[in-house]
Amino acid sequence: MATSYEMYGRICVGAPLKPEAALALHQGFCKSIGLDELATSEQIFAALLDEAPKHKKHEPDRVRYERAFEAYIDGECSADMAIGGLSEHGVFDPKKNYIFVGVCVDEFVTTLATIGRGAAAPDKPQWITWGALGSNSTLGKSFELDRDGEKAWDHARRSYQRANKDITKDALARIAPLSISKQHDPGWALCRWLVDSAHASIQHR
Repeated sequence: MATSYEMYGRICVGAPLKPEAALALHQGFCKSIGLDELATSEQIFAALLDEAPKHKKHEPDRVRYERAFEAYIDGECSADMAIGGLSEHGVFDPKKNYIFVGVCVDEFVTTLATIGRGAAAPDKPQWITWGALGSNSTLGKSFELDRDGEKAWDHARRSYQRANKDITKDALARIAPLSISKQHDPGWALCRWLVDSAHASIQHR
């Protein structure tokens, strides 16, 4: 049976952290929840589940983890974040993933039958312009989005049109003190985090 993937997409403004900075953040997060800095995904999920309020315990582990990790980064760096790349265990993998910081404009979830190659690969941000956010763009048509996903894409397009300068200014201020990659100028990007559709971390408990 062919593998499919759940894709968690975030349209963000900012830049990816350098690998060593991203790793240090994740290690700090693990320590902040009482775990060793090299804790496994199972240990992370168990710790977060144990601390979750009763009405949140049914949530998928990935959702709980991503929310907690983002809150940690916001507290440490005053920035939104997105994880990009293919995750085998449902958590940030410093060997295969990156962390993008700045401002998250919107997000969506969809299912992918295959993983793109080359410029469409999820292991790096896909830098986007106004044209790429258009409803008839190749990028916009490359995902099977549900109604909520279409709303997120439309919201990002309108945000770019109406508030690009303000959002970019805010993002640049947030990432200024951080150790960001110099491979590309900060800007608008689509970050995609993929997890196997059968993975336990994305199933409701």
